[in-house]
Amino acid sequence: DGVEQNKLANAILTANITVNENLLDSLQYDTKGNVSNGSDFISWTPIADCMGDIIEYSGTFDGNNKTVSGLYFNGNSPRIGLFGSSEADSNIKNVGVVDSYFKGNDCVGGVCGSNHGTITNCYNAGNLTAIESYANIGGISGLNYGTIANCYNTGTVTATDSDTDIDGICARIYGSITNCYYLADTEDKNGGKTIDRKS
Repeated sequence: DGVEQNKLANAILTANITVNENLLDSLQYDTKGNVSNGSDFISWTPIADCMGDIIEYSGTFDGNNKTVSGLYFNGNSPRIGLFGSSEADSNIKNVGVVDSYFKGNDCVGGVCGSNHGTITNCYNAGNLTAIESYANIGGISGLNYGTIANCYNTGTVTATDSDTDIDGICARIYGSITNCYYLADTEDKNGGKTIDRKS
C-alpha cells in the first residue's frame, strides 16, 4: 500500500506463488451466482491495474515455467487478470495462472485483461467472469492488440450478459493469435480441442 507500481520492472519467477490456498474449492455462491465468502480471501491487485490513471505494463515478465495460483478479484476494475493492461513493448511469457477467480466489468483475461504487447507460452486454469454487457472476456486475454502465441486455456470463461464478447483464448482480436487452444466440448476451427486431444 502506498508504493507506486513500477510499470517498467523486469521480473523472473524463481518459485511458484500461491496467494490463497485451494481458492476455487473454497468459493461459496449465493442464489444469484455471486461469491458470498469473498471477504475470506486476500484480494489480488493486478500488475498494471488501471484503477484510476491508465497504467500499462511495459517490462519483461518471465514466469520461468512457474505458476501463480489463488488469485482472487471480484470488483469493478476495467482491466483484470494477472496483469491488468500491457503496452506494445511488454513481454509476458512462461507463466501459468491456476486455481484463480477473476470477475471484472470490462476486459477480463487469465493472463492479461487488455494486451498490447506479446504473450507467449502462458496458460490459464482459473475461472473468469464478466459482469457488463460490453465486456470482453477471454481465457488468456480479454482484448488483444498485440501478439498471443503458444498459449492455452483449460479454465472456465463465463458471462452474466448474453451480449458480452467471450472466447476461450481472446474475446476481441485486433492483433495476432497463433498456436493457441482451449478445452471445449467439441473441436472447432477456432482452437477448441477436447480434453482427449489436450496433448
